[in-house]
Amino acid sequence: RCTPDRLEHIFSYISSKGYIPVSVDDILDWYDGIRTLPKRCYTIMFDDYEWNNFLILKNRAPFVRHGVKANLAIIYSWENPIFYNGEIISIDKAVSIGKNVGFTAYSHVNHRHMTAYKPSTYVDMLLQDVVNGDMKGINPTVIVYPYGESSIFLSDCLEWVGLRGGINVYIGL
Repeated sequence: RCTPDRLEHIFSYISSKGYIPVSVDDILDWYDGIRTLPKRCYTIMFDDYEWNNFLILKNRAPFVRHGVKANLAIIYSWENPIFYNGEIISIDKAVSIGKNVGFTAYSHVNHRHMTAYKPSTYVDMLLQDVVNGDMKGINPTVIVYPYGESSIFLSDCLEWVGLRGGINVYIGL
């Protein structure tokens, strides 16, 4: 578990070394030749992120203070209630609140082993992920998928369904 105090320490240290926070979209724009990036930059992705964590102001403070553009990999099919100010809110409302403080939600593929499927199945699964994410207000241009899996065909499928990129999450903090 990464506490706000730990994040404050990490962000302060990284900043002291001259690193600048950027978003996933900044990186994709750089990849597409649309923008430049600082010589030293970083982004951070939270895999399987619980919305309730970032809705607590104390938990958001290190991000806001250091200008860190947090990226949240959301499994949108989770039925866990999302609480804000003592009320249960919808996931699209949580996404909207996140956007207001510089957080970007990305669709997660529900822990499927992407390379365990026939290649013809990738496209259908990815299209469904894009549609589901889009309906929840979750960024439909990037998808996060687990287990460190990758293949050239999977990369081609990401592009074919209109995704700007895929983020492969393996092991985190």
